[in-house]
Amino acid sequence: MKSIGFFAVILLFPFFAHAEDIQAEAEVLREIPKGIGIDLQYVPAHFPNYVWAGDRTTNNMGNGFHLGVEWIPFDEKYGKLGFGLGVGVSAIRNVQFGEDRATLTAVPVELSMSYRLDYFVRQVLVPLLKVSGGPTYVKTKGIETDWATFRGISYGGGFELCLNRIDSFSASYLQHSTGIHSTYLVAEYLHTDYLGAKKGPNLVRDEWRLGLRFEM
Repeated sequence: MKSIGFFAVILLFPFFAHAEDIQAEAEVLREIPKGIGIDLQYVPAHFPNYVWAGDRTTNNMGNGFHLGVEWIPFDEKYGKLGFGLGVGVSAIRNVQFGEDRATLTAVPVELSMSYRLDYFVRQVLVPLLKVSGGPTYVKTKGIETDWATFRGISYGGGFELCLNRIDSFSASYLQHSTGIHSTYLVAEYLHTDYLGAKKGPNLVRDEWRLGLRFEM
């Protein structure tokens, strides 16, 4: 019986050792001061309601980029609440209107609040809700217009996939070398509408954002 017990300890030792490692990692992550999230996102540009000149609109699409910085004041016990500032740039180029070719450039600036249903250390899949608002500055060339301002509110949600679970070695190296303790692949969907009076250019739209999020 003693020999059976001895072999059982030998066989189960790696499991208990690994469990202790996971627990130790969780304790370290809980002690990390809650701080900053950084979002780097690709945004397909699409402004189907924007009137370029006269009554001319288009369904042409372009490309855009969004940079967001978010303050996360609390830990995962009740989910993650974040307060952010974001800025981006989008362009739809070489749109043909008869003999005219035009390019639209949009520069959104936003204040945001988000809530992530993130209750565990390095939770694999994290649903999120988000609301944001602010001005978008827009201008066209080719069909010349001055800079105009759309004031909008956006709301929606999405999902984050924790990449630390896929490659824990690289995640650990990144944490020790840069302070980034969690990395996510992010997909967001947002609907944007007028904030207040319907004045200025019409940039009401539905929008997808795809990118990476780094928390430190």
